[in-house]
Amino acid sequence: MTQTIWPGDPHPLGATWDGSGTNFALFAENATAVLLCLFDEQGHETQIKLPEVSNYVWHGYLPGIGPGQRYGFRVEGVYEPELGKRFNAHKLLLDPYAKAIAGDVQHGSAIFGYLIGEITQEDRDLDYSELDDVDIIPKCTEKNERIQNSLESLFQQADILRRQAGRFPFLETKRLATTTQN
Repeated sequence: MTQTIWPGDPHPLGATWDGSGTNFALFAENATAVLLCLFDEQGHETQIKLPEVSNYVWHGYLPGIGPGQRYGFRVEGVYEPELGKRFNAHKLLLDPYAKAIAGDVQHGSAIFGYLIGEITQEDRDLDYSELDDVDIIPKCTEKNERIQNSLESLFQQADILRRQAGRFPFLETKRLATTTQN
């Protein structure tokens, strides 16, 4: 899959579909690059580097990408765990602003940023793992906000009608009683 990516906007954060394409924006202050990872129905991954960064927000716009698209991020940067910097492009990251998640976490050694059982206990979380976790991590999906908002509005209207329906018999009874008394 070859995709042309446009600069996009830094806000709102997350994936936002506008009817023609999707804007992706991720805050990553110390990153040196952010890769948007798109997945097809077979789970094949296409990586696209987000082209712009504004105030630590990496962003890009993909025309033609819409609701149902599964995605995640890989973030590049220095690996200095002693300083709290644990960038590892071998790990697929979920979008913290994702509107939906597809799939389940499957536990395995690839999920960890360090190698399980291969180094001493006291500093094993400082070692860098090159195991890719793409096959055991769920993916983010973009929902259709317009449809979601329409459904929520429809459910709200149905709830209002349901509550009002309980009042109609009372109103009819009161009218009948008023008519009968005159």
